[in-house]
Amino acid sequence: MLRWLLILVVGCWGTLLHATAVVEYSAGPNSQPLGISTGPDGNLWFASVSGLGYLNPTTFAVFIYGQSPSPRPINVVTGADGNLWSAESAASQLVTVQPGSQTITNTFSTTLGVQPYGMCRGPDGNLWFCERSIDRIGVFNAATQVITDYPITSNAAPSYICVGGDSNLWFTMPGIGFIGRISTTALSSNGITTGFVEFPCGNETVGICEGPDGALWFCEPTANEIGRMDTSGNVTQFDIPTLGSSPYGICTGPDGNIWFCEHAASQIGKLSVGNGTINEYSITTPVAGPTDICTGPDGRLWFCETGVSQIGVLDPNNLPSGPTSNGTSSGSTTAENVGVPPVNAGSGTKCGLGSSAAVVLILAIFLMRRLRG
Repeated sequence: MLRWLLILVVGCWGTLLHATAVVEYSAGPNSQPLGISTGPDGNLWFASVSGLGYLNPTTFAVFIYGQSPSPRPINVVTGADGNLWSAESAASQLVTVQPGSQTITNTFSTTLGVQPYGMCRGPDGNLWFCERSIDRIGVFNAATQVITDYPITSNAAPSYICVGGDSNLWFTMPGIGFIGRISTTALSSNGITTGFVEFPCGNETVGICEGPDGALWFCEPTANEIGRMDTSGNVTQFDIPTLGSSPYGICTGPDGNIWFCEHAASQIGKLSVGNGTINEYSITTPVAGPTDICTGPDGRLWFCETGVSQIGVLDPNNLPSGPTSNGTSSGSTTAENVGVPPVNAGSGTKCGLGSSAAVVLILAIFLMRRLRG
Protein backbone atom coordinates (compact mmCIF):
# COMPACT_ATOMS: atom_id res chain seq x y z
CA MET A 1 0.00 0.00 0.00
CA LEU A 2 2.79 2.39 0.94
CA ARG A 3 4.54 1.70 -2.36
CA TRP A 4 1.44 2.76 -4.29
CA LEU A 5 1.14 5.92 -2.20
CA LEU A 6 4.76 6.71 -2.96
CA ILE A 7 4.13 6.31 -6.67
CA LEU A 8 1.18 8.69 -6.37
CA VAL A 9 3.28 11.27 -4.52
CA VAL A 10 6.04 11.09 -7.13
CA GLY A 11 3.43 11.63 -9.83
CA CYS A 12 2.06 14.68 -8.03
CA TRP A 13 5.57 16.03 -7.57
CA GLY A 14 6.22 15.66 -11.30
CA THR A 15 3.03 17.59 -12.05
CA LEU A 16 4.11 20.41 -9.76
CA LEU A 17 7.52 20.58 -11.38
CA HIS A 18 5.83 20.73 -14.77
CA ALA A 19 3.69 23.67 -13.61
CA THR A 20 6.69 25.84 -12.75
CA ALA A 21 7.23 26.58 -16.45
CA VAL A 22 4.46 29.20 -16.16
CA VAL A 23 4.55 32.21 -13.84
CA GLU A 24 1.38 34.28 -13.32
CA TYR A 25 0.66 37.82 -12.15
CA SER A 26 -2.55 39.56 -11.18
CA ALA A 27 -3.97 41.86 -13.85
CA GLY A 28 -6.33 43.54 -11.40
CA PRO A 29 -9.60 42.32 -9.87
CA ASN A 30 -12.16 41.23 -12.48
CA SER A 31 -10.08 42.82 -15.28
CA GLN A 32 -10.43 39.83 -17.65
CA PRO A 33 -7.55 40.79 -19.99
CA LEU A 34 -8.19 39.84 -23.60
CA GLY A 35 -5.37 41.16 -25.80
CA ILE A 36 -1.67 41.82 -25.08
CA SER A 37 1.37 43.33 -26.80
CA THR A 38 4.75 44.85 -25.98
CA GLY A 39 4.69 48.64 -25.87
CA PRO A 40 7.46 51.05 -26.95
CA ASP A 41 8.13 51.71 -23.25
CA GLY A 42 9.01 48.06 -22.61
CA ASN A 43 5.82 47.33 -20.67
CA LEU A 44 3.26 44.62 -21.46
CA TRP A 45 0.11 46.46 -22.51
CA PHE A 46 -3.21 44.66 -22.35
CA ALA A 47 -6.86 45.27 -23.18
CA SER A 48 -9.29 44.38 -20.39
CA VAL A 49 -12.98 44.83 -19.68
CA SER A 50 -12.02 47.75 -17.46
CA GLY A 51 -9.99 49.52 -20.15
CA LEU A 52 -6.35 49.57 -21.22
CA GLY A 53 -3.65 48.58 -18.77
CA TYR A 54 -0.03 47.58 -18.56
CA LEU A 55 2.24 45.32 -16.53
CA ASN A 56 5.84 46.27 -15.83
CA PRO A 57 7.88 43.10 -16.56
CA THR A 58 10.54 44.14 -14.03
CA THR A 59 8.50 45.22 -11.00
CA PHE A 60 5.33 43.30 -12.02
CA ALA A 61 3.19 46.25 -10.93
CA VAL A 62 -0.04 46.61 -12.91
CA PHE A 63 -1.80 49.84 -13.84
CA ILE A 64 -5.21 50.14 -15.46
CA TYR A 65 -6.66 53.20 -17.15
CA GLY A 66 -10.16 52.67 -15.81
CA GLN A 67 -13.12 53.77 -17.92
CA SER A 68 -16.83 53.55 -17.23
CA PRO A 69 -19.00 52.12 -18.55
CA SER A 70 -16.90 49.19 -19.70
CA PRO A 71 -15.54 50.00 -23.18
CA ARG A 72 -14.26 46.44 -23.87
CA PRO A 73 -11.09 47.11 -25.87
CA ILE A 74 -9.98 44.04 -27.83
CA ASN A 75 -6.24 44.33 -28.39
CA VAL A 76 -3.45 46.92 -28.14
CA VAL A 77 -1.05 48.04 -30.89
CA THR A 78 1.69 50.64 -31.18
CA GLY A 79 0.91 53.32 -33.73
CA ALA A 80 3.31 55.14 -36.03
CA ASP A 81 3.19 58.02 -33.53
CA GLY A 82 4.63 55.82 -30.75
CA ASN A 83 1.37 55.81 -28.81
CA LEU A 84 -0.73 52.81 -27.81
CA TRP A 85 -3.99 52.34 -29.72
CA SER A 86 -6.99 50.11 -29.26
CA ALA A 87 -10.45 49.56 -30.72
CA GLU A 88 -13.15 49.56 -28.07
CA SER A 89 -15.84 47.17 -29.20
CA ALA A 90 -18.61 48.10 -26.76
CA ALA A 91 -18.01 51.86 -27.00
CA SER A 92 -17.62 51.91 -30.82
CA GLN A 93 -14.53 54.09 -30.60
CA LEU A 94 -10.76 54.11 -30.99
CA VAL A 95 -8.61 55.23 -28.07
CA THR A 96 -4.97 56.20 -27.71
CA VAL A 97 -2.64 56.45 -24.72
CA GLN A 98 0.74 58.13 -24.68
CA PRO A 99 3.24 56.03 -22.70
CA GLY A 100 3.91 57.70 -19.37
CA SER A 101 0.68 59.70 -19.36
CA GLN A 102 -1.80 59.41 -16.54
CA THR A 103 -5.00 59.34 -18.58
CA ILE A 104 -6.40 58.21 -21.92
CA THR A 105 -4.87 60.66 -24.39
CA ASN A 106 -7.69 60.82 -26.91
CA THR A 107 -10.77 59.05 -28.28
CA PHE A 108 -12.15 58.89 -31.81
CA SER A 109 -15.70 57.77 -32.49
CA THR A 110 -16.60 55.28 -35.19
CA THR A 111 -20.13 54.77 -36.47
CA LEU A 112 -22.28 53.70 -33.52
CA GLY A 113 -22.67 49.93 -33.33
CA VAL A 114 -19.93 48.95 -35.81
CA GLN A 115 -18.26 46.90 -33.05
CA PRO A 116 -14.61 47.67 -33.91
CA TYR A 117 -12.53 44.63 -33.07
CA GLY A 118 -8.96 43.51 -33.81
CA MET A 119 -6.51 46.23 -34.90
CA CYS A 120 -3.00 46.44 -36.34
CA ARG A 121 -0.66 49.06 -37.74
CA GLY A 122 -0.45 48.79 -41.50
CA PRO A 123 2.66 49.15 -43.66
CA ASP A 124 1.29 52.57 -44.67
CA GLY A 125 1.47 53.75 -41.04
CA ASN A 126 -2.32 53.84 -40.68
CA LEU A 127 -4.35 51.84 -38.18
CA TRP A 128 -6.41 49.05 -39.74
CA PHE A 129 -9.22 47.40 -37.80
CA CYS A 130 -12.13 45.00 -38.21
CA GLU A 131 -15.71 46.29 -38.01
CA ARG A 132 -17.32 43.09 -36.93
CA SER A 133 -21.02 43.89 -36.89
CA ILE A 134 -21.19 45.62 -40.29
CA ASP A 135 -18.74 43.42 -42.26
CA ARG A 136 -16.21 46.09 -43.08
CA ILE A 137 -12.52 46.81 -42.67
CA GLY A 138 -11.80 50.26 -41.27
CA VAL A 139 -8.71 52.43 -41.68
CA PHE A 140 -7.86 55.31 -39.36
CA ASN A 141 -5.45 57.95 -40.62
CA ALA A 142 -3.92 59.43 -37.46
CA ALA A 143 -2.66 62.47 -39.33
CA THR A 144 -6.04 63.50 -40.76
CA GLN A 145 -8.14 61.72 -38.08
CA VAL A 146 -10.36 60.35 -40.85
CA ILE A 147 -11.82 56.81 -40.86
CA THR A 148 -12.44 55.04 -44.17
CA ASP A 149 -14.55 51.86 -44.40
CA TYR A 150 -14.19 49.05 -46.94
CA PRO A 151 -17.15 46.65 -47.37
CA ILE A 152 -16.39 42.93 -47.52
CA THR A 153 -18.53 39.78 -47.78
CA SER A 154 -21.81 39.72 -45.83
CA ASN A 155 -21.89 37.74 -42.55
CA ALA A 156 -18.08 37.54 -42.49
CA ALA A 157 -17.83 39.07 -38.98
CA PRO A 158 -14.16 40.07 -39.43
CA SER A 159 -12.31 39.71 -36.14
CA TYR A 160 -8.50 39.88 -36.16
CA ILE A 161 -6.07 41.46 -38.62
CA CYS A 162 -2.32 41.52 -39.26
CA VAL A 163 0.25 42.56 -41.87
CA GLY A 164 1.52 39.79 -44.14
CA GLY A 165 4.96 39.40 -45.66
CA ASP A 166 3.51 40.68 -48.92
CA SER A 167 2.65 44.05 -47.25
CA ASN A 168 -1.08 43.39 -47.52
CA LEU A 169 -3.53 43.26 -44.60
CA TRP A 170 -4.81 39.77 -43.76
CA PHE A 171 -7.81 39.14 -41.51
CA THR A 172 -10.00 36.35 -40.20
CA MET A 173 -13.65 35.99 -41.20
CA PRO A 174 -15.09 33.54 -38.63
CA GLY A 175 -18.66 34.06 -39.77
CA ILE A 176 -18.00 32.30 -43.08
CA GLY A 177 -14.75 30.40 -42.44
CA PHE A 178 -12.53 32.47 -44.72
CA ILE A 179 -9.31 34.49 -44.57
CA GLY A 180 -9.44 37.89 -46.24
CA ARG A 181 -6.73 40.02 -47.83
CA ILE A 182 -6.94 43.71 -48.56
CA SER A 183 -4.41 46.06 -50.13
CA THR A 184 -3.43 49.42 -48.65
CA THR A 185 -4.40 50.86 -52.04
CA ALA A 186 -7.92 49.41 -51.89
CA LEU A 187 -10.78 51.51 -53.22
CA SER A 188 -14.46 51.41 -52.33
CA SER A 189 -17.27 52.49 -54.63
CA ASN A 190 -21.01 51.75 -54.43
CA GLY A 191 -20.48 49.09 -51.77
CA ILE A 192 -17.81 47.25 -53.79
CA THR A 193 -14.18 47.10 -52.65
CA THR A 194 -11.41 46.58 -55.16
CA GLY A 195 -8.14 45.18 -53.81
CA PHE A 196 -10.00 42.70 -51.61
CA VAL A 197 -9.64 38.91 -51.99
CA GLU A 198 -10.95 36.10 -49.77
CA PHE A 199 -9.72 32.52 -49.40
CA PRO A 200 -11.81 29.62 -48.00
CA CYS A 201 -10.56 27.61 -45.02
CA GLY A 202 -13.63 25.53 -44.26
CA ASN A 203 -13.64 26.35 -40.53
CA GLU A 204 -14.19 29.23 -38.14
CA THR A 205 -11.06 31.41 -37.96
CA VAL A 206 -10.01 33.83 -35.21
CA GLY A 207 -6.46 34.92 -34.21
CA ILE A 208 -3.94 35.46 -37.03
CA CYS A 209 -0.26 36.37 -37.37
CA GLU A 210 2.55 36.32 -39.89
CA GLY A 211 4.89 33.37 -39.37
CA PRO A 212 8.68 33.24 -39.74
CA ASP A 213 8.15 31.49 -43.08
CA GLY A 214 6.20 34.43 -44.55
CA ALA A 215 2.90 32.53 -44.37
CA LEU A 216 -0.21 33.48 -42.36
CA TRP A 217 -0.90 31.32 -39.31
CA PHE A 218 -4.31 31.32 -37.66
CA CYS A 219 -6.51 29.56 -35.09
CA GLU A 220 -9.53 27.42 -35.93
CA PRO A 221 -11.31 26.87 -32.57
CA THR A 222 -14.28 24.78 -33.68
CA ALA A 223 -12.06 22.43 -35.73
CA ASN A 224 -9.41 22.35 -32.97
CA GLU A 225 -6.70 23.14 -35.49
CA ILE A 226 -3.96 25.59 -36.32
CA GLY A 227 -4.06 26.71 -39.94
CA ARG A 228 -1.32 27.90 -42.27
CA MET A 229 -2.02 29.86 -45.45
CA ASP A 230 0.59 30.99 -47.92
CA THR A 231 0.09 34.30 -49.71
CA SER A 232 -1.41 32.45 -52.69
CA GLY A 233 -4.22 31.09 -50.51
CA ASN A 234 -3.05 27.47 -50.12
CA VAL A 235 -4.04 26.07 -46.71
CA THR A 236 -2.48 23.42 -44.46
CA GLN A 237 -4.10 22.51 -41.14
CA PHE A 238 -2.59 20.93 -38.03
CA ASP A 239 -4.58 19.01 -35.40
CA ILE A 240 -4.06 19.99 -31.77
CA PRO A 241 -3.45 16.95 -29.49
CA THR A 242 -5.88 18.04 -26.74
CA LEU A 243 -9.43 17.65 -28.00
CA GLY A 244 -11.71 20.66 -27.63
CA SER A 245 -8.82 22.98 -26.72
CA SER A 246 -10.35 25.94 -28.62
CA PRO A 247 -7.22 27.78 -29.88
CA TYR A 248 -7.58 31.56 -29.93
CA GLY A 249 -4.62 33.97 -29.80
CA ILE A 250 -1.47 33.26 -31.83
CA CYS A 251 1.98 34.76 -32.43
CA THR A 252 5.47 34.02 -33.75
CA GLY A 253 7.80 33.40 -30.83
CA PRO A 254 11.40 34.52 -30.42
CA ASP A 255 12.47 30.94 -31.14
CA GLY A 256 10.92 31.01 -34.63
CA ASN A 257 8.02 28.74 -33.69
CA ILE A 258 4.28 29.43 -33.67
CA TRP A 259 2.80 29.86 -30.19
CA PHE A 260 -0.92 29.88 -29.43
CA CYS A 261 -3.43 29.92 -26.58
CA GLU A 262 -5.67 26.93 -25.91
CA HIS A 263 -8.57 28.78 -24.34
CA ALA A 264 -10.72 25.83 -23.23
CA ALA A 265 -7.82 23.60 -22.17
CA SER A 266 -5.93 26.32 -20.24
CA GLN A 267 -2.73 25.44 -22.05
CA ILE A 268 -0.16 27.15 -24.25
CA GLY A 269 0.73 25.37 -27.48
CA LYS A 270 3.89 25.48 -29.58
CA LEU A 271 3.94 24.42 -33.23
CA SER A 272 7.36 23.83 -34.76
CA VAL A 273 7.31 25.43 -38.19
CA GLY A 274 9.93 23.03 -39.55
CA ASN A 275 8.10 19.75 -38.94
CA GLY A 276 4.58 20.58 -37.71
CA THR A 277 5.11 19.03 -34.27
CA ILE A 278 2.89 20.46 -31.53
CA ASN A 279 3.86 20.63 -27.85
CA GLU A 280 1.47 21.76 -25.12
CA TYR A 281 2.24 23.33 -21.74
CA SER A 282 -0.21 23.49 -18.84
CA ILE A 283 -1.00 26.77 -17.11
CA THR A 284 -0.71 26.60 -13.32
CA THR A 285 -4.15 28.02 -12.58
CA PRO A 286 -7.16 25.90 -13.69
CA VAL A 287 -9.73 27.50 -16.02
CA ALA A 288 -7.26 30.27 -16.85
CA GLY A 289 -8.84 30.68 -20.29
CA PRO A 290 -5.86 32.17 -22.20
CA THR A 291 -6.85 34.35 -25.15
CA ASP A 292 -3.83 36.22 -26.55
CA ILE A 293 -0.05 35.86 -26.55
CA CYS A 294 2.97 37.94 -27.55
CA THR A 295 6.75 38.09 -27.27
CA GLY A 296 7.82 40.36 -24.43
CA PRO A 297 10.84 42.67 -24.24
CA ASP A 298 12.65 39.98 -22.22
CA GLY A 299 12.31 37.33 -24.95
CA ARG A 300 9.68 35.40 -23.02
CA LEU A 301 6.09 34.72 -24.05
CA TRP A 302 3.41 36.69 -22.20
CA PHE A 303 -0.27 35.86 -22.41
CA CYS A 304 -3.68 36.89 -21.09
CA GLU A 305 -5.58 34.62 -18.72
CA THR A 306 -9.05 36.01 -19.25
CA GLY A 307 -10.82 33.50 -17.04
CA VAL A 308 -8.86 34.38 -13.89
CA SER A 309 -7.81 38.02 -14.55
CA GLN A 310 -4.11 37.24 -14.70
CA ILE A 311 -1.13 37.70 -17.01
CA GLY A 312 1.05 34.63 -17.51
CA VAL A 313 4.59 34.23 -18.81
CA LEU A 314 6.48 31.27 -20.26
CA ASP A 315 10.18 31.06 -21.10
CA PRO A 316 10.68 29.30 -24.46
CA ASN A 317 14.28 28.54 -23.46
CA ASN A 318 13.30 26.79 -20.24
CA LEU A 319 10.48 24.41 -21.03
CA PRO A 320 9.49 21.11 -19.42
CA SER A 321 8.92 18.09 -21.59
CA GLY A 322 5.32 17.72 -22.71
CA PRO A 323 3.11 15.61 -24.97
CA THR A 324 3.75 16.10 -28.67
CA SER A 325 1.83 15.38 -31.82
CA ASN A 326 2.73 15.58 -35.47
CA GLY A 327 0.38 17.95 -37.26
CA THR A 328 -1.56 16.56 -40.18
CA SER A 329 -2.12 18.30 -43.48
CA SER A 330 -5.65 18.52 -44.84
CA GLY A 331 -4.83 19.75 -48.32
CA SER A 332 -5.05 23.15 -49.96
CA THR A 333 -7.64 25.49 -51.39
CA THR A 334 -7.71 28.07 -54.14
CA ALA A 335 -8.41 31.77 -53.96
CA GLU A 336 -11.79 33.26 -54.64
CA ASN A 337 -11.66 36.90 -55.82
CA VAL A 338 -14.27 39.27 -54.47
CA GLY A 339 -14.57 42.37 -56.56
CA VAL A 340 -9.12 58.29 -16.15
CA PRO A 341 -6.07 58.11 -13.83
CA PRO A 342 -4.40 54.71 -13.56
CA VAL A 343 -5.25 52.43 -10.68
CA ASN A 344 -2.53 50.32 -9.13
CA ALA A 345 -3.97 46.85 -9.40
CA GLY A 346 -1.35 45.22 -7.23
CA SER A 347 1.91 43.45 -7.71
CA GLY A 348 2.21 40.03 -9.28
CA THR A 349 2.47 36.73 -7.50
CA LYS A 350 4.57 33.86 -8.71
CA CYS A 351 2.68 30.63 -9.10
CA GLY A 352 4.95 27.60 -8.87
CA LEU A 353 6.32 25.39 -6.12
CA GLY A 354 4.85 26.67 -2.89
CA SER A 355 3.10 25.26 0.14
CA SER A 356 1.46 22.45 -1.86
CA ALA A 357 4.83 21.25 -3.11
CA ALA A 358 6.29 21.43 0.39
CA VAL A 359 3.50 19.18 1.70
CA VAL A 360 4.12 16.70 -1.11
CA LEU A 361 7.86 16.66 -0.36
CA ILE A 362 7.31 16.08 3.36
CA LEU A 363 4.85 13.29 2.62
CA ALA A 364 7.30 11.66 0.20
CA ILE A 365 10.09 11.72 2.82
CA PHE A 366 7.76 10.25 5.44
CA LEU A 367 6.67 7.42 3.15
CA MET A 368 10.23 6.58 2.12
CA ARG A 369 11.27 6.33 5.79
CA ARG A 370 8.29 4.04 6.48
CA LEU A 371 9.27 1.83 3.55
CA ARG A 372 12.86 1.59 4.74
CA GLY A 373 11.66 0.79 8.26
